[in-house]
Amino acid sequence: MTNTHRPSVSALIPTFNGRHLLKKFLPSVFKSLRSKDELIIIDDASTDETIAYLIATYSLRPSKKITFKNNYSTENRTGKLLKNTYKLYTGTSKHSDQTIDITLVALKKNHRFGKAVNIGALFANHDYLLVLNNDVQ
Repeated sequence: MTNTHRPSVSALIPTFNGRHLLKKFLPSVFKSLRSKDELIIIDDASTDETIAYLIATYSLRPSKKITFKNNYSTENRTGKLLKNTYKLYTGTSKHSDQTIDITLVALKKNHRFGKAVNIGALFANHDYLLVLNNDVQ
């Protein structure tokens, strides 16, 4: 008997001024994800229209709800790292017969790739993380 269960994945995409790349490549990312997976986009203080594009395209709404896996909070997990340093937007996207949860973490300061990924991982709700560049097709 074959085990066909696939654990859910949290896909993390850090981006800086990557609106044109996300517009081009996000559709293929959605095709690769399955229902119950989630997409977390970490905007690293872009100065282009990345945030506005994502909010409009995926109907994202501001969110203050922060739920960290294993009951972590911004204070006990990262100290003062996240205090007043980001805005959070959430929504869902339906592709084919799948619904994917989307979280946009809009950082107010550029932290660079590694730290942006680590911040995004705080918002992940699944045990498996998939880190992608914003130009992955």
